[in-house]
Amino acid sequence: FDCYLRLNVTDNDGLKNSTIRTIGIDNSAPRVNLDNPVNNSNTTSSTINFRHTATDVNLDTCILYHNETGTFKANETNTTVDSGIQDLITINLLDGNFIWNVLCNDTESNQAFNATNFTLMVDTTPPKVEIERPLNNSWRIGNLTFYYNTTDYLNSVANCSLIINNKINQTNYTITEDSSQNFTVNNFVDGNYNWSVNCSDALNNINNSVTWLIKLDTTRPNSTLDRPQNLTNISANSYLINATVVDSGIGVNVTVFEFRENNAAGWQTACTDKDGSDSYNCTWDLSSLSDGNQYQVRVRANDSLGIFSEYDTHYNITIDRIAPNVTILRPSNNTRDLDGDILFEYNITDITSNIVNCSLV
Repeated sequence: FDCYLRLNVTDNDGLKNSTIRTIGIDNSAPRVNLDNPVNNSNTTSSTINFRHTATDVNLDTCILYHNETGTFKANETNTTVDSGIQDLITINLLDGNFIWNVLCNDTESNQAFNATNFTLMVDTTPPKVEIERPLNNSWRIGNLTFYYNTTDYLNSVANCSLIINNKINQTNYTITEDSSQNFTVNNFVDGNYNWSVNCSDALNNINNSVTWLIKLDTTRPNSTLDRPQNLTNISANSYLINATVVDSGIGVNVTVFEFRENNAAGWQTACTDKDGSDSYNCTWDLSSLSDGNQYQVRVRANDSLGIFSEYDTHYNITIDRIAPNVTILRPSNNTRDLDGDILFEYNITDITSNIVNCSLV
């Protein structure tokens, strides 16, 4: 405010004069308003425009204070400020939660902050996203559960989405950070799928996980018994069994050949091909088996995911290693013939097979 001083002077002759002086008294600090960012703001930019307005008839300097280093202290000073005109101070800040204020003074050394400090969160970093399983380039069957983990340094994770073949499959809006979470997907068809997870925080900072490949195989192998065929006769103590096995997915793992003596008998393992190669065969040891003509042989294979094929069965397979029994009836041994006409008679039996032919030697 202004004060007025009047001086009256009278000399020895009684002459008078006077003068008036105006004296300004300023003991009021500037009034400071923080305009932007507003209190409790969040930003995804590291470049911050701090705007404030100071009012004072003798305004001189304004100084930005913040605590990026951990200590609340002066950072930027502006000596070209005008009363009642919004001022701008632009700086870069690291990610974090900060308090800030502006201190302004006038030419009479009166100074003041805004009445309260403002808070500001700078968050330019998206959530961390890690996918856990199914592992990359692995095979699976049926419905799938995809596991992942996410955390955010400053903010909360708002949502995460499962991406399959570059398309959003489903989204989770209830995230528990730093904990294994999952998406379950049903009704996959066989094939190869790329999958990943992306997550967004509350400020829409988005991050994508790595992309992994998953292979689906729900189709059983197809097994065809090639050897022995129906009605095959086997006259040795060992026999090479063979099959054709086709699998369109992960590949054949084990091929099992089984046999039984007849319809009433139980199935037993003949032999097993475990190498999974294209020649699906193995040697059947028949040395301990009885001869018979009602044997059955079947084959079944499974792939490396444990999916089994249907059985392919062949019937009426004969194992016959005993020669026919031949008995000469007449003429008797050492018999003499007088007319040159001889009738040779014999008897033949076979317990397993039909007699095909006999020859006189």
